[in-house]
Amino acid sequence: MRTREAADDTDPHADAVLRIAREVMRTGGHAEDTALADARRAGVTDAELAEIVAHIALNALSNYFDHLAQPDLDFPEVSA
Repeated sequence: MRTREAADDTDPHADAVLRIAREVMRTGGHAEDTALADARRAGVTDAELAEIVAHIALNALSNYFDHLAQPDLDFPEVSA
């Protein structure tokens, strides 16, 4: 069974985006220099890096708000 942590892609650029996003999440934003260099070598731009961090931050903010607000879920649960 595949997990979200095992995300990858056959496209080298998309795969690099997934790997650096995972590294940012794993390290709380303190990605290793080698991981950043690998992403840049695969064509990930500074703008894309900023967008990756923004998506992670927005997801965290949304999750924190949901934990406090406890809204009713109006869609079926999906197993991870």
